[in-house]
Amino acid sequence: MLNGGQSKLRSELANELANMNTGLRKSFLKIKEEFDEHLQSINDNTSEITILEGNICDIDKRLSKIEERMDNIHMMVKALLTPSNFKIELTPDEQKLFLVFYTTDDPINVKQIVSKMSATHIFAEELILSMTDKGIPMHRTDVDGETHFKLDEEFRLIQAREKIIKIDPEVSRKYQNKLLYSFFSE
Repeated sequence: MLNGGQSKLRSELANELANMNTGLRKSFLKIKEEFDEHLQSINDNTSEITILEGNICDIDKRLSKIEERMDNIHMMVKALLTPSNFKIELTPDEQKLFLVFYTTDDPINVKQIVSKMSATHIFAEELILSMTDKGIPMHRTDVDGETHFKLDEEFRLIQAREKIIKIDPEVSRKYQNKLLYSFFSE
């Protein structure tokens, strides 16, 4: 049997442990409440970010459509200001790019142009801009977030009839050889 001092000590220890347990529970409950508040704040911010991301995507789509319309307006103005019996002078690199567009029926993106011309992405974009500035009508469309270009079909027919754009025979020969090589190596 325990004596009175040990029993009292045990009782005090049990009370102290119970008080510590209650204190720890209160502290953990307070920490849990703070974490819950923090989690709710994160969820609110995530919802707001999702809404803003949707708005940004809508704005981006609208800007792409505006850009496409501006390009078409640019082409129409160039066509109106350019006489019908004109000749367009292109650099050899622009001639290569023109041949890529002329021999491709479907719209192509800059990555495909880079592959067909063995050029850099930036250089291909500069060539496209240079050609449109010189009056070559290109249609620009946005497909799955990528910009695709296509030579205007009416211009292609005029080129076939009137040879508005002179292609250097050497550029043409190299391009044909490259097409043949890619055809037979597939």
